[in-house]
Amino acid sequence: AMATVIVEAREATDESGIPHIDNASHYPRMMELLSRQGRAQAVHRLRQACRFPVYGAMSIDAGDLATDYDVLRHERQAHLGPIWHFYNKPLHITRARGAWMYGADGTAYLDVYNNVPQIGHCHPHVAKAIYRQASALNTNTQYMCDVAVEYAARLTADLPDHLDTCIFVNSGSEANDLAMQIAMSLSRRDGGLIIDQAYHGCTELTTALSNENWRHLPAEEHPRRIEILMAPD
Repeated sequence: AMATVIVEAREATDESGIPHIDNASHYPRMMELLSRQGRAQAVHRLRQACRFPVYGAMSIDAGDLATDYDVLRHERQAHLGPIWHFYNKPLHITRARGAWMYGADGTAYLDVYNNVPQIGHCHPHVAKAIYRQASALNTNTQYMCDVAVEYAARLTADLPDHLDTCIFVNSGSEANDLAMQIAMSLSRRDGGLIIDQAYHGCTELTTALSNENWRHLPAEEHPRRIEILMAPD
């Protein structure tokens, strides 16, 4: 748009007739096509072409928002399957900061569920540290790596003396699975005590310890040697 205005202004005031920008005639047509797209769609397509993350706008036209929500819900169902949601109308979250999560319409939700009580969502120091490390190296502990060793040393420094070893994992499911493996190895047993409606992960071991995954099944299909305790009042 700015280029078109500049070209038109210069052509109106410059008598030399020398073009200031070659092939400027197609700019108005480009502006017309862009205008037809509408702001929301134009921003979406530009960010998609640049591989930018989803745009977390503070406010969106209500009509566009309703359409986008319906499309997203359909696409989620098509590509992710019937995943369980927290609400009958699942929240469409686009960004977060600190203790707050923000919906596509800009509504702020206080996050009292996710595991972020220490530093909150998107802490700038943590985000920068992740970016720096991912830009340099992202691998596993099969290799010698000073960062991993230093991190383990700093973690264990605040623990009792007998807790002197770290095993890094990527998720809670892996952590609970590994803890169960250690317990089974030391005790030579494979049973467990769990709290009713507990959820401990999605691996084979942790699924057996999560009765919300199998409580609806016939008793003969329940995992063996698992005892269920009532949740405290």
